[in-house]
Amino acid sequence: MAKKYKIILDRNTCIGVYACVEADNKYWIKSDDWKVDLKDAKLNPQTGMYEIILEEGQFNPEAEKVCPVVAIKIVEVDEQGNEIQK
Repeated sequence: MAKKYKIILDRNTCIGVYACVEADNKYWIKSDDWKVDLKDAKLNPQTGMYEIILEEGQFNPEAEKVCPVVAIKIVEVDEQGNEIQK
């Protein structure tokens, strides 16, 4: 079974450098307001963050590493979508 990961975008922190788009333009999309959108992500009303759960290999984790303002977080989750603490 493939590992699953929650991709989290803090859109308020994003400054529109678009390094994540360069790393993975399948899920990171330039928006009209000079920030990025995370394709198919849903807004979590409890955190105010946009989130999507994907399987390992569906996305490029480099997007998190190249974000200069740490607006992207990628965490491993279990089958129920709960974060796995390491």
